[in-house]
Formats: sequence, structure tokens, C-alpha cells
Amino acid sequence: MVKDWGTVRQRLGAESFKALDQCFLCLSPAQSPVICSKGHIFCRECLLRNFLDQKERIRLMQAKWQRQTEAQAEKVRVEEERKAAQAKEDFIRIAEKLPSAAQWQAFEEDRRYGLMGPEERTLARARDNLKEKKTLTEESLRREEMIKQSFWVPEVAPCAAEPVLSQPDPHTVCPLAPKHHCKLSKVISVLMKRDVDSSVQCWHCGKALTHHAAGVLPHCGHLICQSCQGFATEACPSCGMPCQSAVIIPLVQKGTMFAAHNEVQAAIKKPVFIC
Repeated sequence: MVKDWGTVRQRLGAESFKALDQCFLCLSPAQSPVICSKGHIFCRECLLRNFLDQKERIRLMQAKWQRQTEAQAEKVRVEEERKAAQAKEDFIRIAEKLPSAAQWQAFEEDRRYGLMGPEERTLARARDNLKEKKTLTEESLRREEMIKQSFWVPEVAPCAAEPVLSQPDPHTVCPLAPKHHCKLSKVISVLMKRDVDSSVQCWHCGKALTHHAAGVLPHCGHLICQSCQGFATEACPSCGMPCQSAVIIPLVQKGTMFAAHNEVQAAIKKPVFIC
């Protein structure tokens, strides 16, 4: 028996879409509604709380980036000092014609075992190693070196290198995509006109606005429908404040409730079940 195969389509009702006056962060009717330059609507308090959280994260990232930058600078300084000390030591050795450590070791090897044959040299080296007494400091150093080379010690287990951080952006951004710089002093307060059943209306024609296209006049904050935006060529049709229809900010229509789109029909592709 084959059941529930193919594409299942269902028509969505108005309750599946986000209401026009709902905040994108708390999904409740926006209190003191404001919009960003891209048309996302928020409660002023929700947006303020989000900006405060962003500033705290930026502060922590700035401190972490500063510590990493200082550590890298210190590492470069120590390496430069080591190279300068090595260059100075090499210069003094060459100027005073002193033998290097490798040359001293070769000289000692030749002085001790130069006149011996291969077998006698091996026996002599083994005998010298047995006679050599290691101090407690050397033994502790040897044990520390063994611990460092041990894979099973958690404190010295190899771990991934810390990623190199870039300098964080000090500006707050809009919580929704597309990400863009946004701050509370630049958001626009929205004035909403409501009827008796608390539905949002256009300030010019009085038509109820649900998920239909609507725009906000940035100079005065009045909300008007798409059909009335042609009247706002020179002034707001409601209060008369000078404006231009080219700068009207359209509200984002995408839903955040049960539907993440504005289409009235949803399609789901279901697998085939054979039993």
C-alpha cells in the first residue's frame, strides 16, 4: 500500500502570518514601535535590550582581541631579543676566535676517544655514561620532559591552536538580516492608527493593514498603505510635514509566526511509505 506520497499543499489563513504591529524579537504587539532603515519593526525596549547585549559582547571581544594582540607583540619582541643576543654572541665568538659549542664537543670527543679503535671507543663511552652521576635537578628536568612528551597527561595534551581574531566591529547592528549598522538614536518611531478592534489602519485612507505592503514616512512616522504612498510626493497626507515618496521606508512583510514567507499556500514534499 502506498500512502501520503507526493507534494502536500495547504492554504494558509491570516493567523499563520505575522501581524503588522508585531515585534520581530518578542512576537508581541510592539510597545513604542520603532523601525530600522531596512523596515524591521521592534519594541523600543526589546531593541534597547538587544543593543545592550551586543555592546557587552563587543566589549568582551575587544578585550579578548586586545589580549591576543599584546601576546603576539610580546612574542615578537622576545624573538627579536633572542635573535639579537644570538647575533651578539656569534659576533664576539668570531671576533675573539672562540670555538663554538659543537667545536668544543668535537674537540673533547677527539681528546678522549681519538686514539681508540671502534670497539674500545664504544666500551669507553658506555663506561663513562655509567660513571656519570646525575643530580636531582637533572632527574627532575628529565621527568618533566617525559611528562611533556606524554600524550595521556591532560594538562599537556595537544589542543587546537587558538584562532587569530580580527578587530571586532564596535558598532551595533540590526538583529535581523541583512545585517547593517543600527543604533537607537537613528531608529524611527512609528505612529499607528487603530480602529475599535485594535487593527492597524492607514493614516490617509483608513484601510485596515494586516500583512499587506505598508510604509513609514521617516520625517513624521505615520504609517500609510502602498496605494496611498503616491500622495506623499511633497508632504505627508496626514500631517502635512514635507517629505518625498522616494524615502518612504517599506515594512518588511516576512512572517515570523507559523509561516516564514508571504505566500498564501504552503507546500511540503513527503516521502513514500510502502508496506
